[in-house]
Amino acid sequence: MFKAQFRLPGLPEGIVPLQTDFDPFIRVLADPNVAYVLLCLGFLGLFLELSSPGTSIPGAVGAGSLLLAGIGLSQLPFDWRGALFILIAFLLLFADLFVPSLGLLTLGGLALLIMGSYMLFDESQGLAVSRPLIWALTIVLVVLFVVIGGFAISVLRRKPATGREGLVGAVGTVRQALDPDGIVFVSGELWQATASNGDDGATLPIGDRVPVTVLGMDGLRLLVRRATEAETSAAGVAIIGDRRPATATADLTTAGTSPF
Repeated sequence: MFKAQFRLPGLPEGIVPLQTDFDPFIRVLADPNVAYVLLCLGFLGLFLELSSPGTSIPGAVGAGSLLLAGIGLSQLPFDWRGALFILIAFLLLFADLFVPSLGLLTLGGLALLIMGSYMLFDESQGLAVSRPLIWALTIVLVVLFVVIGGFAISVLRRKPATGREGLVGAVGTVRQALDPDGIVFVSGELWQATASNGDDGATLPIGDRVPVTVLGMDGLRLLVRRATEAETSAAGVAIIGDRRPATATADLTTAGTSPF
């Protein structure tokens, strides 16, 4: 393992500087592999903090790792170009979250990360980052970004739970008969609503307390239709005064309960 020798700048040869209790810790940080891991962990922490502001933990871990990496690199003859390439690599990975590049920025970032890792230290001076460590870290980053990308895609495909888009598909009940206009109660609020046309092209009046499904919005007015049994059951909306299908009515009658 590489052993760092510490000498203050300008100190005459043969004069040994004062030893401190931190020297063993600094020797650990001065290991090329440790400094490299801390450098990448610092950039990764800042990347995660910028990706989801407010969590603070990744940012704090990243800042601390960069500080420790700086202490270790200050004891080593490293190449600034390698560190710059690694920084640019994480910037490209961060940009790929917001720019539709079809993964090209991620591929470019990974390529720069590998190049920067190889260039960080001069092998002619007996210093180098372990090659298996470089590729292991690259694989870990690939897996991490695949997971983040998959999560982002699932969030984008998820149906909105609030706002105008969140009302589409919601099930409510009629509070003022729709013929075709009236009032419905959806998502805890009363809305002006218009009933949609039936299959025969005529607007079907929908009575009071009948479950309806929201089809869309026209300004502040909801466009609704009579809800199906499946939609009503899934939403948990009580059917009061609705004309249920004959099968449902027969079942209720057999059970001794009237649907009206």
